Amino acid sequence: MIFRMLVLFLSATVFSTTLFSASIAQDDKVENKIASENLLPSSTKAWFSVPDYARMCTQFKKTEFGQLTEDEL
Repeated sequence: MIFRMLVLFLSATVFSTTLFSASIAQDDKVENKIASENLLPSSTKAWFSVPDYARMCTQFKKTEFGQLTEDEL
């Protein structure tokens, strides 16, 4: 039980940190953004991009995990 709560907490922390980082990046203008080819090392295996942050947040809140993060209990 404690392990599941710890995993859930860590998952939520990582996800919220990712969302926060994405929200900061979303505020920049296109000309000020660094291209991923220049930012990430050539050893990078995968990455994801969120072109519409507001829509992603809306869709995330509709998921079970999103509803769980909104639950006060």
